[in-house]
Amino acid sequence: MLRIAYHNIPMGRRRYGDDDEDEKEDLNLYKGAKQRQESGPPKAVSSEKYEDQLERAEPMIQQLNNLYNQFISGAERQPPIERRKQLDQLMVGLQLASKPTPAVNFRFQTLWTQYKTNADRWDKLMLDLESGKIKRVVERK
Repeated sequence: MLRIAYHNIPMGRRRYGDDDEDEKEDLNLYKGAKQRQESGPPKAVSSEKYEDQLERAEPMIQQLNNLYNQFISGAERQPPIERRKQLDQLMVGLQLASKPTPAVNFRFQTLWTQYKTNADRWDKLMLDLESGKIKRVVERK
């Protein structure tokens, strides 16, 4: 199966027999990334717009981290898949856009590192939960 570095496919959604759909999804992501690479250099984004997107991404990472912690502790019933997709799309968009200044590039790299660290942690938590290493206690209301 083809794997992409972007963690766009949540681990909690996988079931037996979904491999065909996942492979198609991976292939579509790969084709989209390849088309963006072939289309030439990234489009220039205004400094203000890029910084607004950076400011939007920072609290999203914290909120998503809190939502995953709530899900693991049993306070939430479903993992935050939609929120994760939104953050993944925002971060990939920021990564592909050209950075207006070195200071903005540094800020993006710091945010990207924080995002990747958390994304790896979230994926590992979901994998451990699915394999049974972590037990969730779901409170019934």
